[in-house]
Amino acid sequence: MNKEEIISLIKPIIIAKVLEIKKHPNADRLSIVHINLGGYTKDIITGADNFKIGDFVPYLGENNIIPGYLLLEGEKVVLQKKMLRGIESDSMILAEDEIGLSKDHGGIFILNDFFKTDFKDQFTGKSIIEILNEEIINKIVENQKKTSLVIELGDELLDLVDEKDRIIGTVLRSAAHKNSAFIHREVLTLIFNSKKQTLFQQRSFNKDTGAGKWRVACAGHLQAGENPIEGIKREVKEELGIDVNPIFLETQFFKSEDKTDSKFFWIYYAFYESNDFHYDRAEVNDLKWINLNDLELFFKQNNINLDKIGYTTTIRVAKQLKLIE
Repeated sequence: MNKEEIISLIKPIIIAKVLEIKKHPNADRLSIVHINLGGYTKDIITGADNFKIGDFVPYLGENNIIPGYLLLEGEKVVLQKKMLRGIESDSMILAEDEIGLSKDHGGIFILNDFFKTDFKDQFTGKSIIEILNEEIINKIVENQKKTSLVIELGDELLDLVDEKDRIIGTVLRSAAHKNSAFIHREVLTLIFNSKKQTLFQQRSFNKDTGAGKWRVACAGHLQAGENPIEGIKREVKEELGIDVNPIFLETQFFKSEDKTDSKFFWIYYAFYESNDFHYDRAEVNDLKWINLNDLELFFKQNNINLDKIGYTTTIRVAKQLKLIE
């Protein structure tokens, strides 16, 4: 993420003033804090105790992404309503790690010393961006850069998208495959030939997911910032050792059966008339041209659900291309 994107991510954090603190009636270690947000007041629940009445603290409301979790952990966590020991909570006041300043979760990040005026109350209800100095913002940017270096250890950084497939940030592949809230993008290419056949690959038995499974000719993750057409060309070259001219078909949203993985497939198709493949044995165990009229039988013989995107999309596209009736 660049500096402008990070500023946009932390901009929804609002300056709040603590008006009252009282114990949660059902939990000894929780407090109910009454805060002023400029035009209105609100109660929030927290387990922190390092602040006092009159302090200014960072507040984040419902349906906003917690910046620090995305910047420091690559995880998209959106604030939602929940019950905390019998009392509804839909917002929070933030610690340093929740803003993205550091890994410190020892207490709420106090804003008192960041004002350049004694008239602090005029900033209540405004974005934290209005008082954070350039040094603090640059520190958040640098922390995010350090997190992105994790990809050098074998992980991948992917574009994080919303429910409308709009890029809103980045996420590590390892995190994206553990939480369906981290929607990302993958590319998928169907390959046909003039003999009315389609190409399927058997994944390497050493893969961490889907080892030994048959799937469409080529699919893979789009790296952060990567153009989809360039991404699919890269995947086909890396896995199959060939060059194709993919044609864009559509995007499809997919959520895994165990609900741990959500993605938008960018789907392409291409024609290839040769058997001259130089596939990567670390990625692919075998390749097979399958007659389109025999595809259903192939799926059944290999215990693959006919509702899978590989079958339904292949058949639909083959019909559109008039390869089958």
